Parts: sequence; C-alpha cells; structure tokens
Amino acid sequence: MRKAYLFNEIAVTVCHWFEPGEADEEHGARVEVRTLTPQPRRGGLAAAQITVMDGLLLRVDMFDLIGQEPGNMRRAHYHTEFDDSTPVDRRWSDELSNDPFGWLEHELRDLPRYVEQAGVVLSDLDGEAAELRAAVPQIVADARSYQGKLCTSVAACLEQTRHGRDLVPLLLAEYRNADPVDPRLAGLEFDVRSANRASGRGQCP
Repeated sequence: MRKAYLFNEIAVTVCHWFEPGEADEEHGARVEVRTLTPQPRRGGLAAAQITVMDGLLLRVDMFDLIGQEPGNMRRAHYHTEFDDSTPVDRRWSDELSNDPFGWLEHELRDLPRYVEQAGVVLSDLDGEAAELRAAVPQIVADARSYQGKLCTSVAACLEQTRHGRDLVPLLLAEYRNADPVDPRLAGLEFDVRSANRASGRGQCP
C-alpha cells in the first residue's frame, strides 16, 4: 500500500520499496515530494476532479541492504536531480544513514529550498510549506512503519510492494542479464515451509 498526502500544489507519497541491484537487493521506506499538475475542471459543481502527481522535487530512499542486520541503512540515499522523472545520481549523507527519520523531518521542513533548486514556481509557496510542516510528524511516522527492519518476511515484502512488482523483472534484466524472476519468490517457498514446520502443518503424523 502507498500513502499520499495531497496539498494544493504539491504531494508527498510514502511506501515500502524493494529494488534488486547488480549483485544484491535493498528495501525500505521511500518518500517522494511531488508537484501536482493542474487539470481542467470537469463536470458539474459537485463533480469529482482529476488529481495528477507529476514532477519530482525530492526522493528519499531509506533502504537496508538485504542480508545484513535489519536496520543497517547501508543503502540510504536521496535524489534531488532528475532527468524528466528519472533520478540522475544517488546522493549519500552520513546524517541520513545515522538518523534517517530525523534527517527526513529536517528536509521536509525546508520545502522552499527544494522548490527553488528544481526551478519550480508555486503560486503559494508559503502556504504549501506551512501545510507540509504541519503534516511532517505523520509523514515521518508512516515512513517509520515502512522501514526495512519491520518487513520481517518475504511474503510481507511482496504484499507491501504490489505497486512496484512489475518493475523487478525489468531491473533484473537490465542489471544482471538474468532470468527475470523476482528473487523473493524463492524465499517465499522457504517462508511457507518454515511456517508449516513451526505450526506442525505438512508434517507426517
């Protein structure tokens, strides 16, 4: 499940994310600050309107390296530069790795800096920044709930990342030139067998 905070001109999304690399995998909380693209009003005065989240101002990936101790944050990074909607390079910060949620809170309270850096013009920057600051405690709490160390099983990771599951085979094909099968699926069978042994199911009487 993904969560979204919609303001008037920006939005913040929070989710759990899994990503394979060339030789390993990482997962954890992903937070994005997006711009909202105005849409023509449709229908009558009471009609539901279209909401479009488009441009990226900031992406924060508070990722653990899978296979190391939970909560290691060895892959925690962020992006502030994008080629259209694609992040350019990962940026690293000791502060982010050592205190990821404190770092996130501090950065979310500084919306004007990211708006200026992106060259975006908001009609009410002060209002957007004030509303975002008021929502920061809840956004950070949501990010905490999606951190890697709380994703304690393969099944849970698969469930939390249904929205990005179709991307995993594409990443595997690009990075590893390998059979594009989600590496978590092999672990899922192990999880199920372990659970069955623990409960006594699947054992001969």
